[in-house]
Amino acid sequence: MATTKLNVTFHGVPSHAAAAPESGKNAMLAMATAVLNLQAIPRYSAAATRINVGKVVAGGGRNIICDRAYMEMEVRGMSTEANEYMYDYAMRIIKAAAEMHDCTYDVDIVGAAQSNLNSPELTKRVLKVLADNGLEAKAMPNPVGGGSEDYSYMSERVRKNGGQSCYFMNQGYEAGPHHNDHFDYDEKLLVQGVKAFSAVVYDLLK
Repeated sequence: MATTKLNVTFHGVPSHAAAAPESGKNAMLAMATAVLNLQAIPRYSAAATRINVGKVVAGGGRNIICDRAYMEMEVRGMSTEANEYMYDYAMRIIKAAAEMHDCTYDVDIVGAAQSNLNSPELTKRVLKVLADNGLEAKAMPNPVGGGSEDYSYMSERVRKNGGQSCYFMNQGYEAGPHHNDHFDYDEKLLVQGVKAFSAVVYDLLK
C-alpha cells in the first residue's frame, strides 16, 4: 500500500486551568479533535484505505492548560491516488482542529511509500527458481492489502527504465503476529532467506 507517515505538533498557550482557563489555548483539545475526526474520514471507493494515530503525548499537569500536543500517525491507500486522498483529507482535518481551538500546528513527513505490484513475469521466474532449489514459496494475491515498503520507489524507477521488479518475504513460524508483544522470529529462517536470494541472483546472472 502507498503510505505517508506524519508527526504532528499542536502549539497553544498555557494557563492555570482554574484561575484563568480562558487565557489558555488548549493544544490537547486541538489534538483530540483531530484524532477523533481523522478516524472518521470517508473511505475511498476506488481502492482500500487505512488511517491510524498510533501515538499521542500531551500535558504537563492536571491544573495546567496544555500548550503542546504531539501525535504520530499514518495514512495508507491501495493506490497512490487513494493515499493522496487520505493525506489531503487528513491535512484539512488537522488544520481545522487547530483553528477550532485557536492553536497553530506543524507537520513533519517522516516516511512514505508508493503503491507497488510485482512484475508477473519475474514473479513466475522467482517461484520456479525457488522450487527448483527445494525452497517452498507461494505468490500472495495482488493486492494483499497490508504492508507498505519504500522499496516501491526503486521498483518504480526500475520499471520506468524498462526493467522488472519483484518483492518477496522470508517468512515462517512466528509466535505472534507483527507488532505484537509475542512476536518472535525464528533466526534459523535467515539461512533460508540467504539461499533464496542467492539462488535468484545466480539465475538472473547466468
